[in-house]
Amino acid sequence: YNWFHNVRNWNIDAPRVLGPPFTDCGWGWQDFIYSSHVLQDEDFPGSLWCAYRTRNGPDNPQWPEDDEYWNNMNAWAIWGPFSLRNAISGTVSTWFRIYLDHFAHDSLSICICWEDGQRLLDGNDFRSSTPIGYTRSTTTPDWLYIEVDFDSLYVNREQQSALGQRRCWLAYVWHSNNTDHPGTGAFIDDIILGWDDGLFDIRPLRTFIGVPAGEDSISWSLRDPMHGDTVYFKLDWECVGSGDWTPEFDIQLKIDHEVFFTQHYDSVEGNDSLIRTIETDEPWIAERGQHFITWELDTPIEEEGNVEESEEGNNVVERLIEVEWDPPPLLDILTPVINDTIFLGHPYTLEWTVSDSDTTEMYFDCYLFWSTDTSGWAENKEVIFNDTLWVNFIWGTFQRGDHFRDITWSPELVNAGAFEIDDELFVAGFAIDANQNNITYAICPGSSIIRPPLAVGDNEVGDIVGYELFRTYPNPFNRSLTIEYHLRTSLEGRLMVYDLSGRTVAKLIDGMLPAGGQTHVWQPSALPGGIYFLRLETASDVRQQKVLYMP
Repeated sequence: YNWFHNVRNWNIDAPRVLGPPFTDCGWGWQDFIYSSHVLQDEDFPGSLWCAYRTRNGPDNPQWPEDDEYWNNMNAWAIWGPFSLRNAISGTVSTWFRIYLDHFAHDSLSICICWEDGQRLLDGNDFRSSTPIGYTRSTTTPDWLYIEVDFDSLYVNREQQSALGQRRCWLAYVWHSNNTDHPGTGAFIDDIILGWDDGLFDIRPLRTFIGVPAGEDSISWSLRDPMHGDTVYFKLDWECVGSGDWTPEFDIQLKIDHEVFFTQHYDSVEGNDSLIRTIETDEPWIAERGQHFITWELDTPIEEEGNVEESEEGNNVVERLIEVEWDPPPLLDILTPVINDTIFLGHPYTLEWTVSDSDTTEMYFDCYLFWSTDTSGWAENKEVIFNDTLWVNFIWGTFQRGDHFRDITWSPELVNAGAFEIDDELFVAGFAIDANQNNITYAICPGSSIIRPPLAVGDNEVGDIVGYELFRTYPNPFNRSLTIEYHLRTSLEGRLMVYDLSGRTVAKLIDGMLPAGGQTHVWQPSALPGGIYFLRLETASDVRQQKVLYMP
């Protein structure tokens, strides 16, 4: 069907509202009385009223809230021309309402005319030569619906058909040829004009791009894929028409004008309410850059050719996608193997390099860990998130390039519960760029990176007795975070958690903090993943640490 929805969508010349000298009034737009049967949620509701314009001119309109219609007039609204040359059926439907206090011989007529339709435009009398679809002359208590069949029009009780006519017009006429005009007259709204040419129309509706979401599932969306994504394609389409069966046809998908996928249909039934879906069965690996994705429906079959359709220009839908390139960062831990014993106060230098093949990436979050056990690393890099054997000792945001950190050992680092004297420690870590899904893991080459100190002198112990240790692990974490701190004496203080905007998201401790080593476990609840700041505040010191929560 070819649809024309509502009088509001008619162009400047249609409906043509005729005024003097042909009529005293014409149909005009007003927003006091209207139907909401078709377009319930319109922003600007309204309908046509038979007496909007008066013989005083368009600058002095009447309104149905205040005025009645004029006597001795015909108000006209005309739409056309349209062609029913190839139509096998067709209708026009209208919602209308008539306000009359009593029967007055005035009436609303819905008319279809052809060939001599210019007579309407000229304002001549139509009643002797124009088929009339429907006439109503009594008041209606509410909006009424009427549907006029183009094949069953009556003039002087003789049935006529507009089907096959090349140029047709639709007219609404309010007859007011009496001096009695009891009320505000007629209103028309929600006009739908449609016809069926007996042919099919195979047409696309919506296209989707999908990426695997699980072992047996695909996540469909409208977003463009990323470089390296495994991509599937889907098309929603329909075949509308007379309800019979089409000849066979093909649907093809082309990527950059090359055929990627073809689905053959022996036949399908036209059905206005049935939306069909086609999906590719093989994936496409997205490559960086722009790509044309083209679905072609009703692809010619060599022997049969195309299916004859009512609309041949809507068989192709093309979409330009932009595949973005966002490679993960590169992280190398370069510290050489150290075989010599390291004593307290004797630092060694840790070196690592972070970079990205995308030169626009300048900053990275880097996290480095010590561990005595690297088993499981090769199979599962994320073991560092959950295993207490991994202790985070460097974290922060770093620019691309080489980075160095002098590490000085203290008793707390050895006796924090994770390491023993003379353990072999390995260094590993990961880096994240601006895309939180881009994580690169790395482990230092070689075996033994460093051994904790074998001996501690009395003076060195004394120097560190008052040290306020503040340590968290694991970091990043996904379930719970252990927070350890050590105080020389009891102090008033508090332990707080802040987000990146500085907003307080948790108050873990607020009051007297006892002397000695303390442990607190934080389990975030209803917080999104991301970076948070732990802050230990006492009268003598403030310690802050950034942690990464990855639920």
